[in-house]
Amino acid sequence: MRTDLPAIIDLEASGFGRGSYPIEVGYVLPEGGNYCTLILPAAHWLHWDDTAQQVHRITRDVLLSHGRTADAAASRQQRRPRAAAHIRAPDDDGGFRPAVTTTHAAP
Repeated sequence: MRTDLPAIIDLEASGFGRGSYPIEVGYVLPEGGNYCTLILPAAHWLHWDDTAQQVHRITRDVLLSHGRTADAAASRQQRRPRAAAHIRAPDDDGGFRPAVTTTHAAP
């Protein structure tokens, strides 16, 4: 098993730029572990860009039906060994603040 390969992280967002928020997070680790989940938009996450939806092909209705809260997604990810994620969420000022953070355990 090769361990010199990088971990691959995939994130999708509700749009491009300010006001966007994470809608999907996934990864594959070099040793084969993987994780993927949809993120349920928080009540104050209102930005939606139809152009971004054309790229990622995830509808807001799918997120509302199948997404996990950001806290639930991070909690589930923390139970997985060697998982890493940092999900940032829009703050009230239009900037970003850390919403969910998990750490990568050293080998």
